Amino acid sequence: MRIFCYIHAWHHAQNIELIIREVERRGVRYRILTFVPRDDNAPRVAQLFPRVEVFAESRAFQTGEKLNQFGRPGKVLGLLWLFLWVLTYLAWQRPARLVVSEDVTLWSGVLVRAARLCRITTIHLPAENIHFVDGWLYERHRQGKIVATHPRVLQRLAHWLYPVNIQPHEGKLVYWYAPGRILGSYLLGLLPKTPWVRGSNHIDRVAVNSRVQFDENTRYGLDAARQTITGFPMHDQLAACLRDRTAIKTRILAHLEASSPPLHAMERGQGGEDKICLIVGTAPRYLWSEADLPAAYAAHSNLLRTLRQTLGDDCHILFKIHPREDREAFIERIGDSHGAFFLKTEFSVYELLAASDVVIMFLSSTVIAAFALDVPVLAYGIHSLPGMHDFYDRYPSIDQVYSLGEIRDLLANMHDPTYLADLQRRRAQDRAKYGMFDGDNTRRLVELILK
Repeated sequence: MRIFCYIHAWHHAQNIELIIREVERRGVRYRILTFVPRDDNAPRVAQLFPRVEVFAESRAFQTGEKLNQFGRPGKVLGLLWLFLWVLTYLAWQRPARLVVSEDVTLWSGVLVRAARLCRITTIHLPAENIHFVDGWLYERHRQGKIVATHPRVLQRLAHWLYPVNIQPHEGKLVYWYAPGRILGSYLLGLLPKTPWVRGSNHIDRVAVNSRVQFDENTRYGLDAARQTITGFPMHDQLAACLRDRTAIKTRILAHLEASSPPLHAMERGQGGEDKICLIVGTAPRYLWSEADLPAAYAAHSNLLRTLRQTLGDDCHILFKIHPREDREAFIERIGDSHGAFFLKTEFSVYELLAASDVVIMFLSSTVIAAFALDVPVLAYGIHSLPGMHDFYDRYPSIDQVYSLGEIRDLLANMHDPTYLADLQRRRAQDRAKYGMFDGDNTRRLVELILK
């Protein structure tokens, strides 16, 4: 048997590492597919997986991109060209399974439709975060994807062809796909039943991370019979890291000790050297306007200064740079790092989570992974970060903070027995509801893929 795995972004390759290792162990051949040009995550992916097909580098793909330059008719022709090329590719390769990381973008729609015509079984991977439809609606509203009061002809035609694309939210109508995207996709049968639910694009088997996600999908029309609760595979790595926490922390500290000066700006403290405060970074370019970015980066530096002043020099502050951010550019924009260590690919986020004594995040899908921890986890609404309440209110064990003063107070109180007892009670609730940390998620998912 041979399977193809489609990833919609290079950094998502890390989410399939355990899956690929397990199918290899079972003697199954694989190939990784992506339409995305190589970025600075690609070298790490190449180390993990030698068989990666980058469609963006093919002549056929580049021909389709050239057709896109000729206005809307050119885009339709480019899409048709791309679809016929992918259909030919899959018909020639004939994998037994196509595993996809998402099914709502243009490229995934092309792949999934071609696979269906070739009678290739399709499987949708589980996400790490819980995807709520209300969350998608809020995000689209925040991005300004709002239907005009008097829509133009193309918008009305798109709504008539694909009415589920538009949904009400807070007195407005928000849309998923821009009208110009819908016509060609509709004619080629690339659109999902609903773009608001992962797995709705005629996927044969949909793996989900939890009962909560299963119920949310079913509520919005995804057939329960096509869904299987597997858990998120990389949480198996987190479970293993927690079992080996001491050794992992020792390895991280040794790396910091040996690191070159650009990783940090001040010497390590000499007492209590095993304490780690982890910051799980986000991608500022996608959350703030260009004009607001300097102030957002300055807010990051202010946070680092506050942590250094509050925790002292004996606590290592580790900043995990978001995969979509360029390391050097990000560090330069932060300016004064106040002795923080900036990491990107040196350790997985799960190794860093397991080794940490306190975790600070902004908007991050790793919030679900954090439920496996017994340490304080703070969600900081840095620089008036939008969407915090909508994202975190449902998770009682995540302490939301909206000012540096609140961070100082919580960090000063985090060893209080009463606080810790209450934290464990809240964390147990979240863990039971949202997490699957039994170390068996990869096996369940691989068996779903191969059956």
